Amino acid sequence: MTKNALLTVILADGINLDLTRMAETCQGATLRQLAHLHDWHISETGYAEALGRMVAAHRGLPLASLWGDGTSSSSDGQLFHAGGRGAAKARLLYPSEWSGCSLA
Repeated sequence: MTKNALLTVILADGINLDLTRMAETCQGATLRQLAHLHDWHISETGYAEALGRMVAAHRGLPLASLWGDGTSSSSDGQLFHAGGRGAAKARLLYPSEWSGCSLA
C-alpha cells in the first residue's frame, strides 16, 4: 500500500465521502485497497493523536498567541468516524448506533 492511498482514505473521512465513491473518483487505488487501509490503519486513537500534534504545532507558532493562551476554543465541534475491521459494514447496517469520535 502506498502513502498516497493512505492519504486518500484520510481525505475521504475528512470530506465525508464513502470509500466506494473515493475509489471511483481517484486513480491508483481500488476500493479493496482503501477498505483494507481504513480497517487496519485508521482509528479514533490515531485521529485524536494527530489532532493533538497539529494543535501543539499551531500553538507553537508566534501568530497563535494573538488569539489567546490556547486554553479555550470557539469551534462548533467535529465528528470523525473511525473504526476497525468491519466498521464500514456496521455503519451501513446500524447507522443510528455508529457515533464515531466527537471532538467538541
